[in-house]
Amino acid sequence: MDQRYKIMQLTGSLAIGGAEKLILSLAEHIDPEKFEVHVCAFGKPKANSYMQEFQNLKQPFHYIPSNSFYSPMTYLSIARYVRDNKIDLIHTHLIFADIIGSVLGKLLKVPVVTTLHNEPNSYRKRRLDRRWLARVSAERITTHLVTVANFIRDQFMIYWKIPDGKVSCIYNGVDLDEFLHIPEQIENDTNEAGLTIVNVASLTAQKAQHILLEAAKLVLSEQPDTRFLIVGKGDLEESLKAKALALGISENVVFTGVRRDIPEILSQSHIFVLSSLWEGLPLSAIEAMAAARGVVVTDVGGIRELIEPNKHGLVVQPGDVKELANALLMLMRNQSLRISYAKFARENVRTLFNIELTTRQYQELYLTVLDSALV
Repeated sequence: MDQRYKIMQLTGSLAIGGAEKLILSLAEHIDPEKFEVHVCAFGKPKANSYMQEFQNLKQPFHYIPSNSFYSPMTYLSIARYVRDNKIDLIHTHLIFADIIGSVLGKLLKVPVVTTLHNEPNSYRKRRLDRRWLARVSAERITTHLVTVANFIRDQFMIYWKIPDGKVSCIYNGVDLDEFLHIPEQIENDTNEAGLTIVNVASLTAQKAQHILLEAAKLVLSEQPDTRFLIVGKGDLEESLKAKALALGISENVVFTGVRRDIPEILSQSHIFVLSSLWEGLPLSAIEAMAAARGVVVTDVGGIRELIEPNKHGLVVQPGDVKELANALLMLMRNQSLRISYAKFARENVRTLFNIELTTRQYQELYLTVLDSALV
Protein backbone atom coordinates (compact mmCIF):
# COMPACT_ATOMS: atom_id res chain seq x y z
CA MET A 1 0.00 0.00 0.00
CA ASP A 2 1.44 3.37 -1.06
CA GLN A 3 -0.36 5.74 1.29
CA ARG A 4 0.66 6.36 4.87
CA TYR A 5 -1.99 6.06 7.53
CA LYS A 6 -2.49 9.20 9.61
CA ILE A 7 -2.51 8.48 13.35
CA MET A 8 -3.53 11.08 15.93
CA GLN A 9 -2.04 10.70 19.43
CA LEU A 10 -4.62 12.51 21.60
CA THR A 11 -4.03 13.50 25.22
CA GLY A 12 -5.58 15.82 27.76
CA SER A 13 -2.28 16.28 29.57
CA LEU A 14 1.26 17.43 28.84
CA ALA A 15 2.35 17.03 32.46
CA ILE A 16 5.57 15.15 33.12
CA GLY A 17 4.42 11.57 33.52
CA GLY A 18 4.57 8.08 32.08
CA ALA A 19 1.66 8.35 29.64
CA GLU A 20 2.93 11.62 28.22
CA LYS A 21 6.43 10.22 27.85
CA LEU A 22 5.07 7.18 26.01
CA ILE A 23 3.28 9.49 23.53
CA LEU A 24 6.55 11.29 22.85
CA SER A 25 8.38 7.99 22.36
CA LEU A 26 5.74 6.58 20.03
CA ALA A 27 5.75 9.76 17.94
CA GLU A 28 9.52 9.54 17.57
CA HIS A 29 9.78 5.81 16.85
CA ILE A 30 6.77 4.91 14.69
CA ASP A 31 7.77 3.95 11.15
CA PRO A 32 7.43 7.16 9.07
CA GLU A 33 7.10 5.16 5.87
CA LYS A 34 3.89 3.53 7.11
CA PHE A 35 2.40 6.13 9.43
CA GLU A 36 2.13 9.89 9.68
CA VAL A 37 1.80 10.83 13.34
CA HIS A 38 -0.10 13.89 14.55
CA VAL A 39 -0.02 14.79 18.25
CA CYS A 40 -2.97 16.72 19.66
CA ALA A 41 -3.16 17.92 23.26
CA PHE A 42 -5.70 19.98 25.15
CA GLY A 43 -6.13 21.32 28.67
CA LYS A 44 -4.56 23.83 31.00
CA PRO A 45 -0.82 24.41 30.51
CA LYS A 46 1.35 23.58 33.55
CA ALA A 47 4.81 24.72 34.57
CA ASN A 48 6.05 21.14 35.00
CA SER A 49 5.14 19.85 31.57
CA TYR A 50 6.58 18.32 28.43
CA MET A 51 5.31 21.25 26.35
CA GLN A 52 8.76 22.07 24.97
CA GLU A 53 9.43 18.44 24.09
CA PHE A 54 6.12 18.18 22.26
CA GLN A 55 6.78 21.42 20.40
CA ASN A 56 10.20 20.09 19.37
CA LEU A 57 8.75 16.97 17.76
CA LYS A 58 9.37 16.60 14.04
CA GLN A 59 5.73 15.49 13.71
CA PRO A 60 2.78 17.92 13.62
CA PHE A 61 1.75 19.10 17.10
CA HIS A 62 -1.56 20.84 17.79
CA TYR A 63 -2.34 22.31 21.23
CA ILE A 64 -5.81 23.47 22.30
CA PRO A 65 -5.92 25.60 25.47
CA SER A 66 -8.99 24.49 27.38
CA ASN A 67 -10.28 25.28 30.85
CA SER A 68 -13.11 22.76 30.87
CA PHE A 69 -13.49 19.13 29.90
CA TYR A 70 -17.07 19.92 28.86
CA SER A 71 -16.13 22.87 26.64
CA PRO A 72 -17.83 22.47 23.22
CA MET A 73 -14.92 24.35 21.65
CA THR A 74 -12.52 21.59 22.69
CA TYR A 75 -14.62 18.97 20.91
CA LEU A 76 -15.10 21.19 17.86
CA SER A 77 -11.40 22.04 17.61
CA ILE A 78 -10.34 18.38 17.78
CA ALA A 79 -13.07 17.33 15.32
CA ARG A 80 -12.00 20.04 12.88
CA TYR A 81 -8.37 18.90 13.09
CA VAL A 82 -9.35 15.27 12.51
CA ARG A 83 -11.46 16.21 9.51
CA ASP A 84 -9.07 18.74 7.96
CA ASN A 85 -6.05 16.43 8.27
CA LYS A 86 -7.95 13.29 7.21
CA ILE A 87 -6.91 11.37 10.34
CA ASP A 88 -7.36 7.60 9.87
CA LEU A 89 -7.13 6.50 13.52
CA ILE A 90 -7.25 8.24 16.90
CA HIS A 91 -5.10 6.85 19.73
CA THR A 92 -6.18 8.27 23.10
CA HIS A 93 -4.30 8.51 26.40
CA LEU A 94 -5.69 9.42 29.86
CA ILE A 95 -9.30 9.81 30.90
CA PHE A 96 -10.35 13.10 29.28
CA ALA A 97 -8.85 12.22 25.92
CA ASP A 98 -10.29 8.71 26.18
CA ILE A 99 -13.82 10.09 26.53
CA ILE A 100 -13.54 12.91 23.98
CA GLY A 101 -11.64 10.80 21.45
CA SER A 102 -14.09 7.89 21.57
CA VAL A 103 -17.12 10.18 21.17
CA LEU A 104 -15.58 12.06 18.25
CA GLY A 105 -14.37 8.84 16.66
CA LYS A 106 -17.90 7.50 16.71
CA LEU A 107 -19.36 10.69 15.23
CA LEU A 108 -16.66 11.05 12.57
CA LYS A 109 -16.50 7.31 11.79
CA VAL A 110 -12.81 7.13 12.71
CA PRO A 111 -11.58 4.05 14.66
CA VAL A 112 -10.24 4.72 18.15
CA VAL A 113 -7.56 2.89 20.14
CA THR A 114 -7.48 3.74 23.85
CA THR A 115 -4.54 2.95 26.13
CA LEU A 116 -5.58 2.48 29.76
CA HIS A 117 -2.43 3.50 31.63
CA ASN A 118 -3.62 2.58 35.10
CA GLU A 119 -5.64 -0.04 36.90
CA PRO A 120 -9.44 0.34 37.43
CA ASN A 121 -8.84 1.41 41.03
CA SER A 122 -7.51 4.75 39.76
CA TYR A 123 -10.92 5.70 38.37
CA ARG A 124 -12.49 5.54 41.84
CA LYS A 125 -10.72 8.80 42.61
CA ARG A 126 -12.57 10.56 39.78
CA ARG A 127 -15.86 12.42 39.89
CA LEU A 128 -18.84 10.13 39.34
CA ASP A 129 -19.78 11.66 35.97
CA ARG A 130 -16.27 11.27 34.55
CA ARG A 131 -15.90 7.77 35.93
CA TRP A 132 -19.21 6.78 34.31
CA LEU A 133 -18.31 8.39 30.99
CA ALA A 134 -14.92 6.66 30.93
CA ARG A 135 -16.52 3.26 31.50
CA VAL A 136 -19.28 3.78 28.93
CA SER A 137 -16.72 4.97 26.38
CA ALA A 138 -14.54 1.92 26.99
CA GLU A 139 -17.41 -0.59 26.98
CA ARG A 140 -19.51 0.70 24.10
CA ILE A 141 -17.71 3.23 21.92
CA THR A 142 -13.93 2.80 21.70
CA THR A 143 -12.86 0.43 18.92
CA HIS A 144 -10.07 -1.29 20.84
CA LEU A 145 -8.53 -1.01 24.30
CA VAL A 146 -4.91 -1.53 25.33
CA THR A 147 -3.66 -2.08 28.87
CA VAL A 148 -0.03 -1.81 29.92
CA ALA A 149 0.01 -5.15 31.77
CA ASN A 150 -1.88 -8.44 31.58
CA PHE A 151 -2.95 -8.14 35.21
CA ILE A 152 -4.59 -4.79 34.44
CA ARG A 153 -6.20 -6.25 31.32
CA ASP A 154 -7.79 -8.97 33.45
CA GLN A 155 -9.01 -6.39 35.96
CA PHE A 156 -10.79 -4.34 33.31
CA MET A 157 -12.39 -7.47 31.89
CA ILE A 158 -13.74 -8.31 35.34
CA TYR A 159 -14.76 -4.90 36.68
CA TRP A 160 -15.76 -3.13 33.48
CA LYS A 161 -17.06 -6.24 31.70
CA ILE A 162 -14.80 -5.62 28.70
CA PRO A 163 -15.00 -8.59 26.30
CA ASP A 164 -11.81 -10.55 25.67
CA GLY A 165 -11.50 -9.64 21.99
CA LYS A 166 -11.76 -5.91 22.61
CA VAL A 167 -8.75 -5.49 24.91
CA SER A 168 -5.10 -6.48 24.57
CA CYS A 169 -1.88 -5.87 26.48
CA ILE A 170 1.11 -3.94 25.20
CA TYR A 171 3.84 -3.35 27.76
CA ASN A 172 5.21 0.14 28.18
CA GLY A 173 8.65 0.53 26.68
CA VAL A 174 11.53 2.95 27.17
CA ASP A 175 14.28 4.21 24.88
CA LEU A 176 16.98 2.36 26.80
CA ASP A 177 20.21 3.54 25.18
CA GLU A 178 21.12 6.29 27.65
CA PHE A 179 20.37 3.99 30.61
CA LEU A 180 22.14 0.86 29.38
CA HIS A 181 25.43 2.77 29.18
CA ILE A 182 25.40 3.50 32.91
CA PRO A 183 28.00 1.35 34.76
CA GLU A 184 26.52 -1.41 36.92
CA GLN A 185 28.35 -0.14 39.98
CA ILE A 186 29.17 3.38 41.12
CA GLU A 187 32.47 4.26 42.72
CA ASN A 188 31.35 4.47 46.34
CA ASP A 189 29.08 1.40 46.17
CA THR A 190 30.95 -0.49 48.85
CA ASN A 191 28.63 -0.97 51.83
CA GLU A 192 25.49 0.40 53.44
CA ALA A 193 27.10 3.64 54.66
CA GLY A 194 26.31 6.86 52.81
CA LEU A 195 24.11 5.33 50.13
CA THR A 196 21.67 7.31 47.98
CA ILE A 197 18.08 6.13 47.50
CA VAL A 198 16.05 7.79 44.75
CA ASN A 199 12.34 8.07 44.07
CA VAL A 200 11.29 9.42 40.64
CA ALA A 201 7.55 10.11 40.52
CA SER A 202 4.94 12.84 40.63
CA LEU A 203 4.25 14.07 44.16
CA THR A 204 0.68 12.82 44.35
CA ALA A 205 -1.50 10.56 46.49
CA GLN A 206 -0.97 7.72 44.02
CA LYS A 207 2.81 7.69 44.49
CA ALA A 208 2.48 7.82 48.30
CA GLN A 209 5.77 9.50 49.15
CA HIS A 210 4.37 10.04 52.66
CA ILE A 211 4.81 6.27 53.15
CA LEU A 212 8.36 6.52 51.81
CA LEU A 213 9.19 9.33 54.24
CA GLU A 214 7.98 7.26 57.18
CA ALA A 215 10.09 4.33 55.96
CA ALA A 216 13.03 6.71 55.50
CA LYS A 217 12.86 7.62 59.19
CA LEU A 218 13.22 3.93 60.09
CA VAL A 219 16.12 3.50 57.67
CA LEU A 220 17.88 6.58 59.00
CA SER A 221 17.58 5.33 62.58
CA GLU A 222 19.93 2.51 61.54
CA GLN A 223 21.86 4.14 58.69
CA PRO A 224 22.00 7.87 59.49
CA ASP A 225 24.26 8.71 56.51
CA THR A 226 21.66 7.63 53.93
CA ARG A 227 20.46 10.27 51.49
CA PHE A 228 16.99 10.22 49.90
CA LEU A 229 16.33 12.01 46.61
CA ILE A 230 12.70 12.67 45.72
CA VAL A 231 12.57 13.70 42.07
CA GLY A 232 9.40 15.28 40.71
CA LYS A 233 6.69 17.82 41.41
CA GLY A 234 3.03 17.67 42.29
CA ASP A 235 0.21 18.95 44.45
CA LEU A 236 1.60 17.35 47.62
CA GLU A 237 5.08 18.87 47.45
CA GLU A 238 4.66 21.32 50.33
CA SER A 239 2.90 18.83 52.59
CA LEU A 240 5.63 16.25 51.94
CA LYS A 241 8.34 18.77 52.78
CA ALA A 242 6.46 19.62 55.98
CA LYS A 243 6.21 15.91 56.81
CA ALA A 244 9.95 15.39 56.33
CA LEU A 245 10.56 18.33 58.68
CA ALA A 246 8.11 16.98 61.26
CA LEU A 247 9.76 13.55 61.12
CA GLY A 248 13.15 15.17 61.75
CA ILE A 249 14.68 13.82 58.53
CA SER A 250 14.66 16.91 56.31
CA GLU A 251 18.47 17.13 56.28
CA ASN A 252 18.63 13.69 54.66
CA VAL A 253 15.79 14.20 52.16
CA VAL A 254 16.32 16.30 49.04
CA PHE A 255 13.33 17.37 46.97
CA THR A 256 14.90 18.08 43.59
CA GLY A 257 11.80 19.18 41.68
CA VAL A 258 11.51 18.15 38.06
CA ARG A 259 14.78 16.91 36.57
CA ARG A 260 15.40 16.13 32.94
CA ASP A 261 18.72 14.39 33.58
CA ILE A 262 17.29 11.17 35.00
CA PRO A 263 20.13 8.99 33.63
CA GLU A 264 22.62 11.17 35.53
CA ILE A 265 20.48 11.01 38.70
CA LEU A 266 20.31 7.22 38.49
CA SER A 267 24.03 6.90 37.79
CA GLN A 268 24.72 8.54 41.18
CA SER A 269 22.10 6.54 43.10
CA HIS A 270 22.39 3.09 44.63
CA ILE A 271 18.73 2.10 45.03
CA PHE A 272 15.51 3.11 43.30
CA VAL A 273 12.23 3.00 45.23
CA LEU A 274 8.53 3.41 44.43
CA SER A 275 5.97 3.52 47.24
CA SER A 276 2.89 3.72 45.00
CA LEU A 277 -0.59 2.70 46.16
CA TRP A 278 -1.68 1.93 42.59
CA GLU A 279 0.11 1.85 39.25
CA GLY A 280 0.03 0.86 35.62
CA LEU A 281 3.52 -0.13 34.49
CA PRO A 282 5.82 2.66 35.72
CA LEU A 283 8.36 3.92 33.20
CA SER A 284 10.57 5.23 36.01
CA ALA A 285 11.03 1.69 37.33
CA ILE A 286 11.89 0.44 33.84
CA GLU A 287 14.50 3.20 33.54
CA ALA A 288 16.01 2.33 36.92
CA MET A 289 16.23 -1.34 35.97
CA ALA A 290 17.87 -0.43 32.64
CA ALA A 291 20.37 1.63 34.63
CA ALA A 292 21.22 -1.50 36.67
CA ARG A 293 20.06 -0.14 39.99
CA GLY A 294 18.61 -2.17 42.81
CA VAL A 295 14.86 -1.58 42.96
CA VAL A 296 12.28 -1.74 45.73
CA VAL A 297 8.67 -1.32 44.58
CA THR A 298 5.15 -1.95 45.84
CA ASP A 299 3.00 -4.84 44.65
CA VAL A 300 0.53 -2.87 42.54
CA GLY A 301 -0.64 -2.82 38.91
CA GLY A 302 1.65 -4.65 36.51
CA ILE A 303 4.69 -4.60 38.79
CA ARG A 304 5.00 -8.40 39.01
CA GLU A 305 5.14 -8.63 35.20
CA LEU A 306 8.06 -6.20 35.28
CA ILE A 307 9.85 -7.44 38.38
CA GLU A 308 10.06 -11.03 39.54
CA PRO A 309 10.54 -10.74 43.32
CA ASN A 310 13.94 -11.85 44.59
CA LYS A 311 15.31 -11.99 41.07
CA HIS A 312 14.99 -8.48 39.62
CA GLY A 313 14.38 -6.62 42.88
CA LEU A 314 12.23 -6.54 46.00
CA VAL A 315 8.43 -6.18 46.01
CA VAL A 316 6.57 -5.09 49.15
CA GLN A 317 2.95 -4.54 50.08
CA PRO A 318 1.63 -1.00 49.44
CA GLY A 319 1.21 1.12 52.55
CA ASP A 320 3.42 -1.08 54.74
CA VAL A 321 6.03 1.29 56.17
CA LYS A 322 8.01 -1.33 58.07
CA GLU A 323 8.20 -3.77 55.14
CA LEU A 324 9.36 -0.98 52.83
CA ALA A 325 12.06 0.10 55.29
CA ASN A 326 13.25 -3.48 55.81
CA ALA A 327 13.49 -4.07 52.06
CA LEU A 328 15.57 -0.92 51.62
CA LEU A 329 17.86 -1.94 54.48
CA MET A 330 18.26 -5.43 53.01
CA LEU A 331 19.54 -4.04 49.71
CA MET A 332 21.67 -1.45 51.48
CA ARG A 333 23.42 -4.09 53.57
CA ASN A 334 24.01 -6.57 50.77
CA GLN A 335 25.99 -5.12 47.89
CA SER A 336 26.32 -8.45 46.05
CA LEU A 337 22.55 -9.00 46.19
CA ARG A 338 21.96 -5.47 44.93
CA ILE A 339 24.28 -6.00 41.98
CA SER A 340 22.85 -9.45 41.21
CA TYR A 341 19.28 -8.11 41.09
CA ALA A 342 20.41 -5.19 38.96
CA LYS A 343 22.05 -7.41 36.33
CA PHE A 344 18.97 -9.59 35.91
CA ALA A 345 16.72 -6.51 35.91
CA ARG A 346 18.71 -4.81 33.17
CA GLU A 347 18.52 -7.87 30.93
CA ASN A 348 14.78 -8.23 31.55
CA VAL A 349 13.92 -4.70 30.45
CA ARG A 350 16.37 -4.87 27.55
CA THR A 351 14.38 -7.83 26.20
CA LEU A 352 10.75 -7.05 27.05
CA PHE A 353 10.36 -3.36 27.85
CA ASN A 354 12.19 -1.52 25.09
CA ILE A 355 10.47 1.15 23.00
CA GLU A 356 11.22 -0.66 19.73
CA LEU A 357 9.12 -3.66 20.76
CA THR A 358 6.34 -1.46 22.16
CA THR A 359 6.21 0.60 18.98
CA ARG A 360 6.16 -2.45 16.75
CA GLN A 361 3.22 -3.92 18.67
CA TYR A 362 1.25 -0.67 18.46
CA GLN A 363 1.92 -0.47 14.71
CA GLU A 364 0.60 -4.01 14.26
CA LEU A 365 -2.50 -3.12 16.30
CA TYR A 366 -3.12 0.03 14.25
CA LEU A 367 -3.05 -2.01 11.04
CA THR A 368 -5.37 -4.65 12.45
CA VAL A 369 -7.89 -2.04 13.62
CA LEU A 370 -7.70 -0.12 10.35
CA ASP A 371 -8.18 -3.29 8.28
CA SER A 372 -11.23 -4.20 10.37
CA ALA A 373 -12.67 -0.71 9.89
CA LEU A 374 -12.54 -1.18 6.10
CA VAL A 375 -14.62 -4.35 6.22
